[in-house]
Amino acid sequence: MLARLRDAIGGLLPSAGISDYLLAVHGPLLWLPGLEFGRSWLPSPYQPEMVVNTLISRTPLPREINGDRYAAMEKAVRQHLDADCFVAARLLVDGGAFYGITDIQRGELRDLIEGNVKFRRDKLTGDIAEVRRMVDRVQRMNVLPGVDAAQAQLSQLDRIEPNELPTNLIVDARHEKEENEVILDFAAAESVLRSVREEIQHLLQKPRQDLLGRLDALTYERGVSPADADRVQGLIANDDLLTAGEYIDFLESGRALPETTSPNPRFRAFFPAVPNALVEATKLGEKAADKAEACLQGETDFGPLAYTRLSETRRADALALLNDWKGLRHRVNGGHNSDQVLALLNLFLDRAGLKGEIVRPDRGLTNSSRKVYVSEMRLQIPWEPDCLLLPDFGSQTKGNYRVCVVTQVPSDPEISQFCANAGSMGVLILVLSVASAARLARCAGSTAPGRRSRRPPGRPAWTG
Repeated sequence: MLARLRDAIGGLLPSAGISDYLLAVHGPLLWLPGLEFGRSWLPSPYQPEMVVNTLISRTPLPREINGDRYAAMEKAVRQHLDADCFVAARLLVDGGAFYGITDIQRGELRDLIEGNVKFRRDKLTGDIAEVRRMVDRVQRMNVLPGVDAAQAQLSQLDRIEPNELPTNLIVDARHEKEENEVILDFAAAESVLRSVREEIQHLLQKPRQDLLGRLDALTYERGVSPADADRVQGLIANDDLLTAGEYIDFLESGRALPETTSPNPRFRAFFPAVPNALVEATKLGEKAADKAEACLQGETDFGPLAYTRLSETRRADALALLNDWKGLRHRVNGGHNSDQVLALLNLFLDRAGLKGEIVRPDRGLTNSSRKVYVSEMRLQIPWEPDCLLLPDFGSQTKGNYRVCVVTQVPSDPEISQFCANAGSMGVLILVLSVASAARLARCAGSTAPGRRSRRPPGRPAWTG
């Protein structure tokens, strides 16, 4: 700015880029109620007639700007934050000096924006996970027109990266042409989520009405108890239509409703079909992993593993996870030193969704010659009952685990050794070979004598 002023005083004709003109024209619009700025700092949608009509119908600048300017600025900033328009809010603050807002006051408003940004990123991440579960639910109910329809919905969600959404002004990134495929602020991301959510709700409408019709018929014809009817209606209200359908089947056949809900559908789809299919795949020897990789790359299913349902982003993640697993198995089978194995283990768990850090390698239990590696770790395991195979796993460990990596399913004495002196830690045993569902069931039966709703410390869980 000073350089331009110097040139102007020197008689030189100042030059300005398109972004300078856009800011000069649209900057004052940030004060104007009635305009949305979800696409960064241009009104959204960017329609000249809409902007002109708003200018005609309203006072361009609020009257209080001539009074308590800081209060007026704070009010305008909060309005943009309430609309998830963070770029617009920040630009308004950055131009606050022109309206007499002090540096200290602008600093307070920037702190307000930063606090809202962190909260909104976390909320958006949770909202995306919720909508993904909705898409998965309608896929399992077979109410989508086809696989491509599901992929289209997931691709919309893949466009949103909460941690990458801009909250600062990037002047050169804007022009007057509408950018329909670019998500430039949280408000635009929320618009995408809302569109997918509404489409899913529309698809669920008919199955929901069908279930309510069946329930009404049962209530009228067979006198279903109010308590049972309320349970089923609650499931339908929460869009747990698969479980609601199972319960109505029970009532239609004259059976009583189960005291607890059945395992989530992903668990039923996984166990025992996937472990048993992997046992069959091991007949291919070392080529089994290569075949899985080829199926991922070729977009074909690998037995009960429905790779065709993966979006491009998820398929790339799955390929990376498979390669990490192959690398981890290679290091363990090769008897590499503990540090090399644990470094790759941490990467593998992180990519699998278990955010973790190594606390302390357990040198006493680790034996590279026997291909056994053990470490104490801090893990952040998501708790999402609707989509995880073990939704309650780790709920009593406070994130503390003893992670054991082995090449074969250990014997009962070896399991006891892994669990000894674990204290409050959970025990996670990662088996780098395939075990049948029956073998895993025997191991689970020998280590968890009673059914529990929460995974207690010192009891192992199995994965492989």
